[in-house]
Amino acid sequence: MLSIIRRLTAATALSGQTSSLNTSATPDRPWLDLAYQVTRIAVALVPVVLAMHLLARDGVSPGRIGVDRRRPWSDLAVGAGLAALVGIPGLGLYLVARAVGANTTVSAVIRGAYHLYQGFGGFVGNIVMGVLFGAVYARKGRVMPLIIAHTILDVVAFVGYAALKGHVSWL
Repeated sequence: MLSIIRRLTAATALSGQTSSLNTSATPDRPWLDLAYQVTRIAVALVPVVLAMHLLARDGVSPGRIGVDRRRPWSDLAVGAGLAALVGIPGLGLYLVARAVGANTTVSAVIRGAYHLYQGFGGFVGNIVMGVLFGAVYARKGRVMPLIIAHTILDVVAFVGYAALKGHVSWL
């Protein structure tokens, strides 16, 4: 919330701003930069580890919420479907928000995660994705397809940005 307030109250219009994701901390020292990147990933996983710990403390195994390998093909199919269902409209929402000046230009590596600091397109997309993922979990009782969908979104965005940078004007 503070990030979007900062952006909306800046002298430059939201559409004239850029958002950098996954920036290098030490671009001149790749090994140190890698250490920073790995540390960022580890810190981002702390809430997941905490959730698993709290579940285990209450006697709930990861398999009970569908974090297992019992149905890999079904999980992969649902995850890939969710990634397409979220990713394709999400990209469209980003483009529409950019066209009406309600989003920043996303620079650096797009990781597929929509955040409010990117503007309102990312904000709405994130809410829709959360509601959809919650509904899928309520119906299927499995987290694994959601993990797969999120991973596909991140990988496609990460690789897609690298492949399309310089060829597509809105990146």
